[in-house]
Amino acid sequence: MTANTETMLWRTNKEWYTLNEKTRKIELTDKAPKEAVESFKKWKENTQI
Repeated sequence: MTANTETMLWRTNKEWYTLNEKTRKIELTDKAPKEAVESFKKWKENTQI
């Protein structure tokens, strides 16, 4: 798996994430497996300004 694929794994299943309308931020759902949670963490670290 490439680094980009690893950081975007969480987006491969629409049941794993949602957009919080109040904060306008993407959040993971309880359905996200451990690999998706780790992927989401990496993505957030790489996209912070």
